[in-house]
Amino acid sequence: MDEREEEFSEHILDYLIAETRNSYYGIISKIITEPMWIPKNAVGSDFRIKAWYIKKLKEEKKPSKQSEKKMKQVKLTNFITMF
Repeated sequence: MDEREEEFSEHILDYLIAETRNSYYGIISKIITEPMWIPKNAVGSDFRIKAWYIKKLKEEKKPSKQSEKKMKQVKLTNFITMF
């Protein structure tokens, strides 16, 4: 296996929904279930995803705890008088 082969992972861009000049919008097999934008420099000509990008995705998933955003409640009367 040459050096160029090693930089790709076993994951592929499964569902390609859209494409722009610089990125693909799709789903990566076995990694993500929701479509997301993937830079074209992370995807090979055979739609295999490069290992560095998979590593980056996994690192972003681990520490990210869903932050609870609390919205400030406003009285309905205050809201109505704004218009």
